[in-house]
Amino acid sequence: MQLELNLQSTIGKLVNHRQRLLQAGLVLLFLSALIIRVYNLDAPGILPEREFRAMFFARAHYYNRVDGIPEWQKEINQISLEKLGLLEPPILENFVGELYAVAGGEYIQIARILGSVFWVIGGLFLYKSTRKLFTTEAAFIATAYYLFVPLGILTSRSFQPDSLMIMLFLMSLFAILWHHEEPTRFRVVVAASISALTLLVKPLPIFSIFAAFIALSIYRNGWRRFVDSHFLIYSFITLLPVSLYYGYGLFGAGFLDAQAEMSFRPNLLIHREFWEGWLIVGASSVGITALLTGLLGWSLVREKLQRLLLTALWISYVIFGLVFTHHIHTHTYYHLQLVVIIALSFGPLIALLKEHFMAESWNYFRPFAIAAFLVTIIFFDVRDVRAGLNAPNFESEQLAQEIGEIVNHSSRLVLVSLHYGQSLEYYGRLSGAPWPKAIEYWLYRRPGERELSIQERLDNLGYEPEYFVITDFNGLNNRHPDLKEYLSANCTIFAESDQYLIYNGNCTQ
Repeated sequence: MQLELNLQSTIGKLVNHRQRLLQAGLVLLFLSALIIRVYNLDAPGILPEREFRAMFFARAHYYNRVDGIPEWQKEINQISLEKLGLLEPPILENFVGELYAVAGGEYIQIARILGSVFWVIGGLFLYKSTRKLFTTEAAFIATAYYLFVPLGILTSRSFQPDSLMIMLFLMSLFAILWHHEEPTRFRVVVAASISALTLLVKPLPIFSIFAAFIALSIYRNGWRRFVDSHFLIYSFITLLPVSLYYGYGLFGAGFLDAQAEMSFRPNLLIHREFWEGWLIVGASSVGITALLTGLLGWSLVREKLQRLLLTALWISYVIFGLVFTHHIHTHTYYHLQLVVIIALSFGPLIALLKEHFMAESWNYFRPFAIAAFLVTIIFFDVRDVRAGLNAPNFESEQLAQEIGEIVNHSSRLVLVSLHYGQSLEYYGRLSGAPWPKAIEYWLYRRPGERELSIQERLDNLGYEPEYFVITDFNGLNNRHPDLKEYLSANCTIFAESDQYLIYNGNCTQ
């Protein structure tokens, strides 16, 4: 009897010891993930064009919330907004604008901290979902990968809606699993509501979300009966808001036509270079080692529920790439869903290692040893990526303000500048059109696309430019030699320095 009590006491102590280690490890993991994201918050985000778009929308909301903003500043910002046009609803941008009003100024650090918090919160739901599907060890390692993969770090500390989208996507997956455990109408409504908000923020996870729900419905009801009342409720609630908004944008107001045309380019599917680009961009975005490990984990899955869910998610990623053909082989952040899929796919491999290759005496310590090894490897990638953020890759705020004063904050400019001149527009409070350049790589050109003449490009501006502003001298010399020749022959220099060259727009031909 005493021996049995001692054994139970020993087991209890080991379990408690393991629980404390797990809790300490999770706290350390999430704190480290937050700390690494708040380093150098003034550095540019992963895609400055997307970040400046969000900054313009947040500024517009902020201007509407506070008094004392000069009317000319509001008008200039509105001109820039109309030129940019709407894509997804500016939910995050308006919220950040509200926070600007509370803070008393446009502090971009607010948006970047918010994005980092969103990503880390998503990690909590990834951990819970992975633990439901596999084991605690798998959940720990999957979360470590998700929190420290370089693409996730750079995206989450950038002012764009993708971090919020991924958090809601992970909340949706958790809610779908929660509904699967006990299918009730209340639970399906909750899961559908979160999924609807996810797609309204940004519709990119639409295939993954429905793939997860369908896979679990098939597991419960079989292939022939997976379309039940819960599936219909889920589909209706999830699709209603996104259908109204994007349906209006595509078929009503038409403000999404250009984006849709650019995103889906089926002619790319017949070119080998497209598939190579997809593979290279995707593998470099998530890490080639992680990609191969995730595929290996998926191939090892044995439980029917896990096999259906993971297979559905991998298939949804392929379908996503076949729809967003332009972005899938050019934009790294279009592979964010793959980060989640890979993290979940670690589960079967970790389960196999636990079952066959590790001594039972290491049962309480091996998840932390593996996680430490994983984080150490990822750290070197993160260090290199973070080092690249130390040097801003666009014009400084001070330079933009100087140019804005020189051109009297004109709204009729031609810009030859990095990132379509958006940093000049935002910080200089001016507006203009980037000078269009010929698409050098044939695969990015649309069928029948040709290079326009100088006069054709001027006619397409829709206005007579007051000034030509050049800050990207390398771009002018190498990508716009025709414009350089035109300006030198026909236009007079209005202002110049080592950092900019400004021509009068009143040119003679």
